[in-house]
Amino acid sequence: MAKRNLPGPWISTPEGVRLSVSAMAQAQGIQGSDPGAMDGLAGKAKQLSATILAIRAVLDRVRHDAPVFGDLAEKMAAEFEAQLLPRLRQAEGALGNVGEVLTWNAQEQRHASESGAPSPAGPKPEYRAVAAAPAGICQVIGEPSYHYSENNRFTPHNPLGESSGIRPRTAREIEMWAKFSSAPGNDPSCCQVRQHLTWDQAFHDRMGPPHSGFPADAKPGVQYEDRDGEGKSYGHRDELAKNPRPSLDQYLTNGKPDALNGDTYRGKDYPAVGAGTPGKFTFQLKVIDVCRNEIPVAVSKPITIDWGQNTMTPPMLPKPQE
Repeated sequence: MAKRNLPGPWISTPEGVRLSVSAMAQAQGIQGSDPGAMDGLAGKAKQLSATILAIRAVLDRVRHDAPVFGDLAEKMAAEFEAQLLPRLRQAEGALGNVGEVLTWNAQEQRHASESGAPSPAGPKPEYRAVAAAPAGICQVIGEPSYHYSENNRFTPHNPLGESSGIRPRTAREIEMWAKFSSAPGNDPSCCQVRQHLTWDQAFHDRMGPPHSGFPADAKPGVQYEDRDGEGKSYGHRDELAKNPRPSLDQYLTNGKPDALNGDTYRGKDYPAVGAGTPGKFTFQLKVIDVCRNEIPVAVSKPITIDWGQNTMTPPMLPKPQE
């Protein structure tokens, strides 16, 4: 029988990879007594595994550079990670397992049929079943977004009173919104929101990191997951199930708190600095899929507060429709 190459869509599923390798072996008339052919197939499997690793490296680079090229590139990178990378990782593992099994079998056949051939090194590797996909995935409806209105202006205030000796602070209230699909194949519990913060050099020169919750060596122009002075961040479902933060940071179902499975996220933030502090803060929301290695599946448009000018960009974001 003539030799055939691997079928074209070999990368589509891990089990498809294995079936393709099996079909190739049958097409070449490989029996258990052909260790050379098994070695060849093992080498092919390992080569394909290395190719997948290279593809993953390219996609990781796309993800890393996406913010430089704007929202479209960020969205494309998220789609690559959501749709392709999970399959690549599984296919890479499946091919690696195929290579191990074939190599061991080839060594065993040589040991049995060739005088002086060494026995296989180590125990026979187990042919591992492909891990089952999660019951659902995170699918965001629309995109995560911020809301604030023209009535929510910068407000110099002193929460401890003018006699406290503490200088007034300039604050702004912003709201965070996200909605997740409960359609078949989608699982809202896989979706978690993260808020990220970047500050500029002007702020850093005056204040350093925004507060003690950030690492002391945190740098301007770098996006960090936002947190409070105690290190608590937004959107972590497990933490909210243990320590609810109503209206400030919560997941809901039909308007009722549902930390672990809620299909709606609502949060509020009150960024503030000392009055007269220069510099800018830029915030951005991301939704990650914790059922698929925390890959990002959606991002909001960023908002920027210019503390020196007391301005917000964009100037007004209305509430989305429920």
